[in-house]
Amino acid sequence: MSGKANTMQDRFEKGLATIRNALDAAIHDRGVEGSRVDCSIDASGAQSARFSITADGKTEVQNFSREEIEDSGDAIDAPVALKVRMLVSHFVR
Repeated sequence: MSGKANTMQDRFEKGLATIRNALDAAIHDRGVEGSRVDCSIDASGAQSARFSITADGKTEVQNFSREEIEDSGDAIDAPVALKVRMLVSHFVR
């Protein structure tokens, strides 16, 4: 793998972890108990990811593009933060 491709993959992996951490924090902050967060990666050329939250027998899903994920390597930006809040909001009572 070339150095550039390796760096892109590193940014992608860091972005996935950042989004996952933001989801975990939002779930915790909003008191959603007994939830499970899953991530599936589309390995096609687009390499997007689908995060899902399951709680109380209900599952909600949000897709994130490769660009959104890579941009989240250091911190999530406003559009990604909004997606995180929207996904978790389905479980807030």
